[in-house]
Formats: sequence, C-alpha cells, structure tokens
Amino acid sequence: MARLLVSGFLLAALCTLGACTNPHRRPEPRPPADTAGPDVAPAETARVVPHAGSVQAGPIVAAARTWLYRSYDLKLELDAATKAARAPQLEALQPAQAAARAALVTRLRAAGLDPDPGHLANTLRGLLQDDPELVLLGPGPLARYLEAASGEELPGLRVVRVQGWRRQLLVDTPVGSQSYAAVEVVEVVLEDELGYRVRRGVWRGGVPLTPVEVHGSTLFLRRDTVEELAELLFFGRIAELQQGRTRLQELLAGEAAEGIDAGLLAAAKDALRWRQYASLYERLQDLPDAERRAGFADAFLAAEERRAAIRLAFVRDGTADLVAAEAVALLAAMAADPLDALAVACGLRAQVLAAPEGSILPPVGDGAAAAIAALASELGSRTLLELVDAEVEALQAAALRALGE
Repeated sequence: MARLLVSGFLLAALCTLGACTNPHRRPEPRPPADTAGPDVAPAETARVVPHAGSVQAGPIVAAARTWLYRSYDLKLELDAATKAARAPQLEALQPAQAAARAALVTRLRAAGLDPDPGHLANTLRGLLQDDPELVLLGPGPLARYLEAASGEELPGLRVVRVQGWRRQLLVDTPVGSQSYAAVEVVEVVLEDELGYRVRRGVWRGGVPLTPVEVHGSTLFLRRDTVEELAELLFFGRIAELQQGRTRLQELLAGEAAEGIDAGLLAAAKDALRWRQYASLYERLQDLPDAERRAGFADAFLAAEERRAAIRLAFVRDGTADLVAAEAVALLAAMAADPLDALAVACGLRAQVLAAPEGSILPPVGDGAAAAIAALASELGSRTLLELVDAEVEALQAAALRALGE
C-alpha cells in the first residue's frame, strides 16, 4: 500500500479543508426528526448512553464497538506476528473476540434485529436512522484518502455522538446560495479500523485532522478535535504565529532560487493566521483554559463551516476535474473570508511540497497552488509577502475577478 503522509499533521488542522472527495458515494446521513433527548454525559466504560427516544441504540452500539475492537485487536496481533516472524499470541484475543460476538448477537436478537454481525452496517443504519444523538458514518478521512488513491472501498464503520442539529442553512457563494445542514460532533463513539489503529499508536503515517467532515450536504463539525488540540495548534504557537511575517521576510531576503517552497508557505500561513486571530487572542488570553479552548473552537469552527459550505457548491462526488474545482472553491472562499481561505491554501500547498515522493495526497493541494497563483496574478503580487500584507477588501475583489475569468 502506498504511503500516506500529510506533513506536519498537527499543524495541518489549522489549514486543511474539512472534506475529501470519495469516488464511492454512500447514503447521506439524514438529520433526524425534530426531537431531542436530554443532554447526557458519556459513560465511563461503554461511552454510549441511550436517550429516551432510542433506548435500544446505546447498548447495541456499545456491543458492536466491543466486538469490532476485539476483532481489530486480533488482526493487529496477526499483523505484528507476521512482521516479527513469530507465532501470534491468540490465547486471550480469540476468546475475547468470540465472547464479544456472542454478546452482540444476543443484543441484536433481543431487540428483534438481524443477529448476523456480517449485516451490522445495515442494522445500525436502520437503528440510528432517526436518532438525534448517534449517527452512523462511513470510514473516516484517513481511510477515505487511501480509498480514493487505491480505487478500492475500504471497510469501516463509525458512530459519532452529535449535538445541535441545524437544518436548511444557506451560505452565499459567487454562483448563488448553497444549502446545507450542520451538526457538532462531540465524541467518536465507534472508530473505524484505521481510526482505531491511530488511537492505538499503530498507524505510522500522517493523520489528516479535518475540523469539518462533509457527508453529502451535511457538515459534521469536529468540536472534539478542535478543543482537544487548541493549545497545540493555537495558544501554544502564539510566538510562532506572531513571528510569521518576520520569518517570511527573512526567507524571501535570503532566497536564491526562484519559486515558492514549503517553508515560505508555512511562514505565510502563520502570518495570515495571526492577522485572522490576533483580536480573538486578546479577548481569550486571560480566561480559564476551558473557556479559552471553547472560545477558539467557536471562532475556528465558524470559519471552517463557512468555507466547507461554500465548497459544496463546487466540489461534489463525481466532479470530473477535481483540481480545477478545488481551486474555484478556494477562490470563492477567499471572496468571503480571504485571510482564512488564503491561510488554508498556503498550508495545503506546503503539505504537497513537503511530502516525500510517492505520498498519497488529495487534489486540493494542487488546487490551492492554482488559487494562490490566480489571486497573485489579479493583485499583481510578485511575492507571498505582498499577498500576506494585502488589504482584505483588495483580496476579496481579486478573488472575484479571478472567478470571473
């Protein structure tokens, strides 16, 4: 399998678009009916708490989680034994997996559902179809990148706990209004296999941390990820962000060769992020940690949601020229929020330039290069520093002109 590496994956969450295109279209998760259960804290053990509207769902998802994770453990041991040329240690793993399977079958049969674990995806899809709190998703971003690159559909089930469904939303784009739905993910209750490997520290490739996942026309906002990493991504990097423009100047002054490299783009991204979030930092810096993280997540996810919603108007499953579509989507986002979208474009292009040869990378990186070039051409900018320093209104106007060509 080709290697997937997204360079600097922790920092990439500040610059990565919240979706990748999947050639195998899956049923779109539907917002549930207008019902809501009580706010419930996750349980310490099963981490699945059913609400009044779905008494069966919690225990069944918990049983499915146990069985799948024990199956993943078994596979990991077999893989490790093969690599180490040793006999696999299955004495504890096989009985644990068999017991978990039996418990799942019992749960399913008691609920009058299909007891065959081989049909688990369809069973969960029907069970959670109108659930306002638990949602069944396909494989996560890591599996989807690999799937898109290989052309093979990778198995994987995920269940996420969500809150705050918002429906019939509209965002203005240069081609008209785009409708979408949005909901916040507060917990991944059931990971797919690759996600489980990442959590176990087994997967050694890069991990694309996507603050927004797009499924059909529904945006799943990963508040859990953003709040967890707010210190590493933002508050712990304030000095670097503040020095981004100076670093860019120094790199440009010492640059002998023509062209743009990953270091220039990373410095430009930091400078743009500081322009975008400097006033927010002033408001949040003296607050308690939890409030700081929540305040950052609110602002960051609002920008991510807007950009991902705009992208829906241009990039869909089955889009023929993905590079061109991604470029247009980024230019449209620049017309709405140029500091955010230009920072994203710089970060995405930096990932491509820093990635080792043979890496699997989504087409959005090449689209970012095209968008940056088009914006610079319209502004008459000769360096990244001129783009970084441009007035917001000038960037917006240039993006609109580029879209008009």
